[in-house]
Amino acid sequence: KKVLDFGCGSGLAAEQFIRNGADVWGVDPNEEMLEIARSKLRTSFTGIHLPIKDADFLSVIPNIDFDLIWMSDVLMFYFYPPDAGDPLLDPSGVLRTLVNYLTHDGKIVIMQPHGFFWLSPWLGNQDRPYTVITEYTRRLYSVSPSLTELSDAIHASGLVIERIYEPLPEENSGADPRSIKFSREFPLWWVFECCKA
Repeated sequence: KKVLDFGCGSGLAAEQFIRNGADVWGVDPNEEMLEIARSKLRTSFTGIHLPIKDADFLSVIPNIDFDLIWMSDVLMFYFYPPDAGDPLLDPSGVLRTLVNYLTHDGKIVIMQPHGFFWLSPWLGNQDRPYTVITEYTRRLYSVSPSLTELSDAIHASGLVIERIYEPLPEENSGADPRSIKFSREFPLWWVFECCKA
């Protein structure tokens, strides 16, 4: 399988894809993170710098038909850029471009911070977590797009959502027990599996 890890960072997801036999191309705007991924992953990984200041920054993606395009904690920056300015390319524009790199039955999988629970306060004790939702449609702190924003962008790009799920951490993952209990009750990510319309 051929995988494009769009926003690969230091190669955490790419490493898992490679372990499962995939050839991975990783693109990222951070050259330092790319170098970490290149040195760690070596021959099954091709790291490509994404020059996001250029008008045609997506043109660096190689002309390959990918079986899977993976985006983790990336698309949110096209909704809400870190500098609070206008996005260089709207989210549906990014996805519309990426669709052109998919095989006929390929998938784009988008993993984002959960639009409901990501910024919710962690209240209660370890065994009885609870939270209070203080904003959703009129946001003061925009980190992750709402379900409507995300699904509208996916639809406008010519993709179809096949599945949405909320991954939960494993009970015995070794992480802080309170964070595990909270995020098992209130998932911190959601995942959208998409295919061509």
